[in-house]
Amino acid sequence: MSLSREREYFIKITKIVLEIFPKYLRKLFIEKWDRKYPNNKWQSDSASGNFVFTEIPNAAKNGKHELYANNMKSGKENEWDTTTLVYVLLHSQLNLLPTCRPDGQRIAPLLISEEIDIIRKIRNEFFAHASNMKCSFRTFLDIISQVYSVAENAFGISAKHEIEDLVKSQISNQVADLLKQHLHIEKNRNDEFEKVLKERKYDLKGIDSKKVKRSSKDEHIDTEEATSKKLELTSVEGILQTSAASRPMESNSATVIQALSGSAVVAGDVGTLTIVQNRKSSL
Repeated sequence: MSLSREREYFIKITKIVLEIFPKYLRKLFIEKWDRKYPNNKWQSDSASGNFVFTEIPNAAKNGKHELYANNMKSGKENEWDTTTLVYVLLHSQLNLLPTCRPDGQRIAPLLISEEIDIIRKIRNEFFAHASNMKCSFRTFLDIISQVYSVAENAFGISAKHEIEDLVKSQISNQVADLLKQHLHIEKNRNDEFEKVLKERKYDLKGIDSKKVKRSSKDEHIDTEEATSKKLELTSVEGILQTSAASRPMESNSATVIQALSGSAVVAGDVGTLTIVQNRKSSL
């Protein structure tokens, strides 16, 4: 039994978010780290991991920091997922990248940190609404147009080409198996995430009311992220239980343009997808 088109779209977005983007985020992290710390260049070992851990200011060592501590201390950036990488690059106060402007003040050209923040939003918003393990054709095209722009602006044309190749490809058994392995790692991290959240909730007892209020707010944010991770894992595991063979994508360009309802300009069929879109001002 082949995958439906909606599930094929879903699994392609999943592969971009869980595999392709993290690969380029890791390269970006090492590049920025080596530039800032030329005397302590990244070695992908525990020495580097402990150094990055100690360099993070106390002000940035909130609940989320606890969740990423073991990953960071290992120094094995190849095991860092999107969430950990975004934290280190944007929220750790290491100042590896310029600070993001408020959403309403972001105008083109976006800062590289703002491009990465779009990756965070795509990940959280996409998986938060993915409980049915499907992605509509219109949603797929909307996300892919954002992905193309972010990939080229933040990581270069080669990253965009890699994603274009994925969009044109069929989902094979090999791709599905690789995603399954990745999901196993993500599941272990999610279990640790929830464990830390429970411990933090217990530790809130006895703290003064002001600190409780602030910690509760942080915990609410972390809980939302944990929920997103659970939906992500449940959704894709459901997909991988089906056959990994896929059907070709729609090839009628008129159908594509009609589905977009003016949100993008599409040239050619979807098998050779080319999208030109101005990113929404809210991003």
